[in-house]
Amino acid sequence: MKKFLSIPVSFRFRRKLKVFRYFSVFVVLLLASSCSFQLNRIIQENDPYKQQQTYKLKQVFKGYPAERRQRGIFCYQVHSQLVHSVDASGASNTIMDLWLKKQASVFDLEPVIFFNIDGEIFEVKAFDSLNKDYVETSSSETSTTTTEDADDEDDKKKTTVTHETSTSNQMYQLMRVSVIVPPHILEKMTNAREINYRIYLGREGINVKPDYSDRNKLREFVRTVL
Repeated sequence: MKKFLSIPVSFRFRRKLKVFRYFSVFVVLLLASSCSFQLNRIIQENDPYKQQQTYKLKQVFKGYPAERRQRGIFCYQVHSQLVHSVDASGASNTIMDLWLKKQASVFDLEPVIFFNIDGEIFEVKAFDSLNKDYVETSSSETSTTTTEDADDEDDKKKTTVTHETSTSNQMYQLMRVSVIVPPHILEKMTNAREINYRIYLGREGINVKPDYSDRNKLREFVRTVL
C-alpha cells in the first residue's frame, strides 16, 4: 500500500512562503507594467544623430473578421504604431505600422490599409510589408515523487522520482504592413467620432476597431503633430 509522506511545516516557514508568493506576484506585475508603459502614450524623442524629432504612439486593437464576426469575440490582436518625424529642414511625414501574429496559413497580409473615418473610406497603399514564418517552441516539465512503505521492518522504504518533459513546436506567421498617412487623412482624424481600419488577410477582411480611449489618444496624437 502506498503512503505519501507529509512533512510538518512550521508557522514561521508558512509565513515566509506567503511573503515570497506576494513578492513574486509584485515582481510579475511590475514587469508587465514596464512592458505596457509605452502603450497608448504619446512619446516625444529628439534624435541628434538623424537630426530629427519624432512623436510615437503605440496601441493594441482587437481585430474582427468581417465575414464571421460574433458579438464579443475577436480573432486577432492587432498592434499599431504611429510615428511622426520632422527633420532639420522642417519636412515631415507620418508612418503607420500595423502587425499581427497568427498560426501559419497559405495567405499573406495584403499591402494596403483602408481608413474608415466617420463613414468616409480612404485606401492607402503600403510602401513596405512583411510576411514571415517562424517556429515557436514551448516545453513543460512535471516531477512526481512517491514513497512506499516496505513489507518488512528490516527493508528500507522505497522512493520513486518520475520526471516528464514534453516539447511542442507551432508554426506562426508574423505579418506587418506600413503606410505613409497622407495629411488630409490626419486632418480628418482630428475631430472624427469614429476611426476604424481594415486590412486583408488573403480574401478575408479584418476590421480593426479602436475603442473609446484609443480614439481619444489618436485624436490627441494628430492634434499634437499637425
